[in-house]
Amino acid sequence: MKNITIVCILTFISCYILMLISDGITIEEKNTSTDIQNSEKVFWQEFNNYHAQKYIKSDEKMKEDQEKLNDFNLGKMIDKLLPYIAMIESSNNVNAIGDFNNKKHTKEYILSLINNKDIEKLKKIDPALGIHQIHWRYWQDGIEYLKLNWSYLDVINIYNSEKVVYGYLMRYGKRCRNKKGDITYKDLALIHNGGPNGYKYEKNPYWNKIEAAMGFTR
Repeated sequence: MKNITIVCILTFISCYILMLISDGITIEEKNTSTDIQNSEKVFWQEFNNYHAQKYIKSDEKMKEDQEKLNDFNLGKMIDKLLPYIAMIESSNNVNAIGDFNNKKHTKEYILSLINNKDIEKLKKIDPALGIHQIHWRYWQDGIEYLKLNWSYLDVINIYNSEKVVYGYLMRYGKRCRNKKGDITYKDLALIHNGGPNGYKYEKNPYWNKIEAAMGFTR
């Protein structure tokens, strides 16, 4: 009887130990399974983030390339427009002086200011100078966009005048394009004549002169 009791006790202890071992394995398996699931989750999150960033960079590159192409096409339009602006504004006269109050000042007086390099008085009178008839404020906007430090007196140089008109029309032409979604020769001509928002004044007769010079049909 005593032996039977001992055997039963040993059997119970063995079963209990086996049960504990089995539970330990189950817990370890559960922990391992959870770790695997977490690892997979982290992997797919990183995978998706990588490809999301890749597509974002790709989209940004496409937008950047499109912007460069748009600017290139805008530059070609300005280049084509420049000689017609010069034709209408001054009949290609680099020494042309316009848009000033001739009751107060004469062309000779303004020429003397130019020769004496008196920019401060020129700014107050604010005549339009050079082949493209550029005012001081226009000149400043153009050279600011181009990051140049040219004197306003350089306006009588054809190359400088063309460069500044190009810069001015690029600066405000892009702004116009961003607002409208596109840009036309008419927009550019009216910006040159009427300032940054000149394109809004579509009935400005200035465009009719440019249009006729360029040979566009209505």
